Amino acid sequence: MSGRISPMLNGTSKRVFASSVTALLVGALGTGIGQAPQVALAQPVAVFDVASVKPTPKGAARDPNRRRPSDGPSPEQLRSGTFDFGAVLLEYIELAYGAKLHQFAQPLPREAYDQYDITAKAGREVSEAEARAMFRSLLEQRFKLKLQVENKRMPVYVLTVGKNGPKMATAVNDGSQGVVGVSQDGIKWHNISMDYFAAWLSDLHNMDRTVLNRTGLIGTYDFTLARFENLVDKGAASEGRPQPESDPTSVFSAVTDLGLKLQSDNAPVAKYTVEHVEKPDAN
Repeated sequence: MSGRISPMLNGTSKRVFASSVTALLVGALGTGIGQAPQVALAQPVAVFDVASVKPTPKGAARDPNRRRPSDGPSPEQLRSGTFDFGAVLLEYIELAYGAKLHQFAQPLPREAYDQYDITAKAGREVSEAEARAMFRSLLEQRFKLKLQVENKRMPVYVLTVGKNGPKMATAVNDGSQGVVGVSQDGIKWHNISMDYFAAWLSDLHNMDRTVLNRTGLIGTYDFTLARFENLVDKGAASEGRPQPESDPTSVFSAVTDLGLKLQSDNAPVAKYTVEHVEKPDAN
């Protein structure tokens, strides 16, 4: 199934639309992980130039070089404006809304677990907020997705800087990002923002709360996160790389080793209910 998103736009109207999207401040996800996107209803809807949506062939093995949509767009994808993923629909919803599994009301519709290969092109460099907004448009148009979003005050963990300051090296932004090695020392990360790190912590196995970034740290960092109990490195698992062995160290201790802290708090957290979703029509 492939087709052009927003068939009503073509020629000059599309160019005018694209320039207006470039100029607008996309309000989605400017509030960070765990909070409902603030969408300016009066603004034009951001859409991809072209998007291909195809069910993943049954029995197809996942390509280890393919980024998971739930990990968010990569810097390279944002620069090129081209996004290529293969995953269950739920992960695309997580991408579009910057949400984590524990933020969704259960049970989810069966259709949320159908797997799709999606390739989408914006035709230009886009910001992360624009990319997420475009995926929201794609899901609404192709899957007829309807979500109820409600902010509820709930227990969270807040990520802050420890009293002696961060113990992480400032990264050189070379265009790559993510896990660059796993050893007995732990997981070696490269070019990681604290927003990204907080989102990753939120998605850990047995982490039952959203983690909010309140470090105030701007920029990206290189660091090694020590092994800790119940660690699940999804990237290593999917790529067949060795997992660090479990040891008694807690995630709280591992984060403290980086000069950071995880503390309990209460804050508004976006809760999502999937009210309607359909399989996309062939075209």
